[in-house]
Amino acid sequence: MKKNIFKSFVATVTGVSLFLPCQTVFAAPIKQEPVVSVVNFDPVYGNKELNKQKMKEIIENAYSSNTDIIVFPEMALTGYASSEDSMPASLAETKDGESAKYFYSLASKYDMYIVYGAPEVVEGDPAHAYDSAFVVSPDGFVDSYQKQIITDEKGWCIPGNHPVTFSTPFGKVGLSLGDDTFDLITQDRMYSKDGCFMIASPTALEAEKYTDNYKYEGFVSNPYSDRYIYLGWDDLNRNRVLNASYLSGLYIATANLIGKEGAKDELLFAGGSNITGENDPDISSEVWSIWKTTIEQGADYVDYIMHTYAGSFDGNETLNTSAINPEFASHGLVDMDIYQPNLYTKWFKDIAEKKVKARKARKKNGPVVAVVNMSPAYANCDANLKTMLDYMKEAASQKVNILVFPEMSLGDYVSTSDPESIGWKTVIDTAQTIDGTYAKTIAAKAKEYGMYVIYGTPEVNANDPMHPFNSAFVATPKGNTMSYQKVQPVEGDWATKGIEPLIIDTPWGGLGIAICMDVYAYPEMAQYYAAAGCTMYANPTASGGYAGSNFIYNTTLSTITARDGLAVLSSDLVNTSGYEDSSLYPGKSTIIDQNGVSPVYLSGESMLEEKMYVAKLDLTDNVNSTDKYFNSAMISECMSKLSSGETIYDGNGRVYVGIVE
Repeated sequence: MKKNIFKSFVATVTGVSLFLPCQTVFAAPIKQEPVVSVVNFDPVYGNKELNKQKMKEIIENAYSSNTDIIVFPEMALTGYASSEDSMPASLAETKDGESAKYFYSLASKYDMYIVYGAPEVVEGDPAHAYDSAFVVSPDGFVDSYQKQIITDEKGWCIPGNHPVTFSTPFGKVGLSLGDDTFDLITQDRMYSKDGCFMIASPTALEAEKYTDNYKYEGFVSNPYSDRYIYLGWDDLNRNRVLNASYLSGLYIATANLIGKEGAKDELLFAGGSNITGENDPDISSEVWSIWKTTIEQGADYVDYIMHTYAGSFDGNETLNTSAINPEFASHGLVDMDIYQPNLYTKWFKDIAEKKVKARKARKKNGPVVAVVNMSPAYANCDANLKTMLDYMKEAASQKVNILVFPEMSLGDYVSTSDPESIGWKTVIDTAQTIDGTYAKTIAAKAKEYGMYVIYGTPEVNANDPMHPFNSAFVATPKGNTMSYQKVQPVEGDWATKGIEPLIIDTPWGGLGIAICMDVYAYPEMAQYYAAAGCTMYANPTASGGYAGSNFIYNTTLSTITARDGLAVLSSDLVNTSGYEDSSLYPGKSTIIDQNGVSPVYLSGESMLEEKMYVAKLDLTDNVNSTDKYFNSAMISECMSKLSSGETIYDGNGRVYVGIVE
């Protein structure tokens, strides 16, 4: 490769998190640091030859910047086409077609990997095409990724059904395209587990307002919250790239179209191509230290986890270039030691084989829901029960249908790996059963009020009493109690991992239950619940930290709603908590659906007092990520490979177009 220098670029501030990134590296062995370019590109509709010439000029400019990998947008070769347009099928090519050979000549000449979007031939079906991302290597190999989540292209496009990776001297790169990168987040994480350091993603994101229907009554503005309101394409683009990079632990190199597209110029694209990834860990630590000491004085928004290495949001045709360090492609918050592809294999197989029962039809009018900022009394279940019963009574007076309390709210939160500690003894002493006195008391009141009540507690592990579960109990209007056991616990060695999701059938659709890190760092759960037909997602949580939790709450939770069509009910601890009040919690309980947000959402409230927030959900526009939107069988198959140590893609789709010298 040709690069000898590390180019420095000014970062676009992107996001905040609670936790410092871990340094576990899953990328393949690295030769050197690649220079990556992403292109804001304005193709000429239906004119491949002219577009190839334009792309050639950009590639030549990229070569002068020592580019190793360049990414063009979705459908860059032909221009973008909406649903009923026949142009893509008429101009579609195979992987060894003339355009691929043309780009090989440039890839070989400039020693560059070229990724571009174009329609691809569907064998035996001349009326349709794949919406594909092609990659051409300098040594003459061509492969393609076929878009799986089909929306605006559904009239002419056939969906793909498998991931694709390609190898470079810098490590492995995953291919994705458009909404797949941001909505099929399970695939991004499979790429990460499979050893990739980056995802190359041609994209076509339209320039429009995305929140015209959002209701912001009672919204509390502050220096952090304003960064997370999806007012337009750039807000959505920034947040979804940031979140995909965060959840995968990979660089995302996404290139977007600009200008008017479609046969009648009916579509408008506005660029925003960018390269996003985790920050230099040394810089992260330094920025975190500065940020932590100034936050209470109203410090401006600061990023210490995520970093935009290059990008352009001005809507012009631009080349955006940066060197990146593949060693920063770690998993940050996401601990792959508790990533469980063996479980996800079964879950998504059950969806694919329709072993998951159909959810009840939702009512047109959504439920009244409530979440509670709660500061439990440490190891005092009696006092906490009284607090919860008081909130249940208040909620009943407001006709609440679903009430959510925080993680471990019945006995207070404990994190420890020391079996001799007071904390470990506390979880043993406060562990409950679903037929115990406390559970029966809450269930009886839930029946009296006709209410679903979700609350956190350690749960007795009958097979290993010294290692309880971190559970969420669900009391139903019928007076019974069910238990969800946290699948991805991060509380220390005392907690036994759960193995099963839990869906509660309600008159408003399925309610999926998860706890804290299950929600923030393991999107497989949300996507399973969405595919199973749920409309809501309950999150008893103990978020920890200070206002840095805005990244978690304002990016991850809103992304779940936008991506998976699930209304999120998140209930957080507040104020000091734990043994001798050793922990501090932000109390950022949140209610959000696709049509609006609760007053507390994104707010800058202080961590001082308990409070219950009540809202009526609007579920009319919720769209679930069912098999119509992604392939559960593919996910299950790939998870099975990861579970057994296999690679998710063996390269069997590659073709060779180069000339052997």
